[in-house]
Amino acid sequence: LADSTPPPTPTPRPTRAPTRTPTPQATNTPTPIPTPTPTPDPVADYATELNTAVSIYVEGLGAIGQQLTASGEDIALIFDEDWRMLTATAIGYVYAANEQVRSLTPPVGLEQTHNALLQAADQYELAMNGLATGLDEMDTDSLVAAMAAMEAGTALMTESQSLMEAFIEQRDAQTEELAALGTPAQVVDIVDGDTIDVLIDGQPDTVRYIGIDTPERRDPGYSAATQANAQLVEGQTVYLAKDMTDRDRYDRLLRYVYLADGTHVNAELIAQGYAQPVEYEPDTSNAAEFRQLAVEAARAGRGFWSGGNDVMHYGMTTGGINLRKGPGTDFAINTSLPADTPLTIFGRNQDGSWVQVRTPDRSGGWLFANLLTLNVPVMNINIAGDIPTLEAAPVSYTHLRAH
Repeated sequence: LADSTPPPTPTPRPTRAPTRTPTPQATNTPTPIPTPTPTPDPVADYATELNTAVSIYVEGLGAIGQQLTASGEDIALIFDEDWRMLTATAIGYVYAANEQVRSLTPPVGLEQTHNALLQAADQYELAMNGLATGLDEMDTDSLVAAMAAMEAGTALMTESQSLMEAFIEQRDAQTEELAALGTPAQVVDIVDGDTIDVLIDGQPDTVRYIGIDTPERRDPGYSAATQANAQLVEGQTVYLAKDMTDRDRYDRLLRYVYLADGTHVNAELIAQGYAQPVEYEPDTSNAAEFRQLAVEAARAGRGFWSGGNDVMHYGMTTGGINLRKGPGTDFAINTSLPADTPLTIFGRNQDGSWVQVRTPDRSGGWLFANLLTLNVPVMNINIAGDIPTLEAAPVSYTHLRAH
């Protein structure tokens, strides 16, 4: 060689724990990337496979660093067959690690990390090619270029590992937030618009959404509400949060339901216009929010509020109004309702001047139709089957309760 000084090795770059950057020095090699939680999942699988490649890089680059350090102390070693064989083996390890990296398929969210890894593999390949050529042809320029490529590969590996760590930390933080919201459960079946079957720790259970009501199987809009629920949660891992009551009289879990992205499913179904707020004490923590969402859905004409044939009949008070025991002002007042009270409509009288309703707090009675905004023409509403008369005994409204 024209210059007896061995080519420089890349300077080790300190990295933030728990990962470190591959370098050609035996004394400062990378540690495996920590497997994220929760596991198993695609990110954990990717990290595990990547750790295999990192381990190979550790062995190959570490051996190369040892070989170059030894040759720096005794330049004659580069002519020694054993030295050259060990160096060639180390180069082979780096090639193998490159192939491992290129065989990986990144999960969603780690595409940028993977691109940096591929670029690192390209630089390490250039480095190994230059190192092999430099040793075979005794070319100092090739060896120096190889060291530069190795430095570039090291920088890209550092970048990829930093991106990986940031992604894992962000995802773990989100997981902790979701765990704080409630218990994870796997949705296995959609019962209807406000009920699902789930597995919790492998055990089956049924969840009834708190604070909302959607059409029953016999009601118009049943299929649309069920489909809206399915589009949100079918096949998903959801997070279940309790209010006050654990189970209803049908032994179903009463829960607020959240998606992994933080979407509150109960609220979303009201916001989409496929559910109405319904309140059962003491589980009313979100009652005010749910009423407001129904008002906004009505004003925007979303879901059932847009009208049509197969829709649950909804209404909204346009001002203060008295809820009466029957269809007429001669009937006693049950309660007074403020403007913008969302209503579920269950029937009308013969001429359509009064409609039978349920309010969010489950008060039942009759309202003058002209003082309401309805999502369908009043004559499209079925005539109620239990219209009270002034001479009749008081009518029970228990059939209007949400199930």
